[in-house]
Amino acid sequence: MKHAALRRAVVAALAVSTLALTAACGGDDADSSKGEGAKASGGSASPKPVEAKPLTEAQVKAALLTAKEIPGWKEDKDLSTANAGRDEFQVGTADDDAKSCQSMLDALVGGEKAPSPKTEKVLGFSKGDTGPWLMTGVLTYSEKDAKAVMGTAPVSADCNKVHGDFEGDPATFTYKETTAPKAGDESRGFRIRVDVEGSEGGYYVQYDYTYARVGANVVALTQLSIEKPETSALEKAFTAAVAKAESVTPKG
Repeated sequence: MKHAALRRAVVAALAVSTLALTAACGGDDADSSKGEGAKASGGSASPKPVEAKPLTEAQVKAALLTAKEIPGWKEDKDLSTANAGRDEFQVGTADDDAKSCQSMLDALVGGEKAPSPKTEKVLGFSKGDTGPWLMTGVLTYSEKDAKAVMGTAPVSADCNKVHGDFEGDPATFTYKETTAPKAGDESRGFRIRVDVEGSEGGYYVQYDYTYARVGANVVALTQLSIEKPETSALEKAFTAAVAKAESVTPKG
């Protein structure tokens, strides 16, 4: 098992943790705005809802989790906003006959059509040299863009399972929507499992993603595990991360 190669992947994966759902501007903003207009035209004009404002940079820093708030995890300084970029990581490379699905793998670091966050901060944690690793981030947008990020369309059925390459070995990438804990204004989750046919024996790597919108901000967590996923640990960290973001978000 290539722990050194996986370690490099984890460092770059903070981009995944913060930007996985920014692959495209999905959602139903146009339809929802029509509905709002129809409601307003039915009678006396209603006061226009006040649009949520993004957190300031100082508030974003205050909203990030610390190791004290997630027992069992230790801060990993290699996993920070400064040590990985938006475009330096992809989960793997699709085979030639599945190139139409490469965008799904590339999208995990954000796509060109995605809304760009105004501010983004990420911290990483680990439980040991062989994981699991946890990346938690807070991104700010306009409220409209935050809703668009959360509304990104699911991966097409043709790309739910893709054969390709992972760190030089043949691998199968399987995508699955998951149920994230209810948190914030809306939440969602998905998983990518990578089954690797390594020269020293097969193994699998699992990426679990959870997201929540808090007003104009998106709280994003990714957990990367080698064969021993700790789903409950991710759910606890996710709940704590959203609660902390809510605690620093101005009311009204």
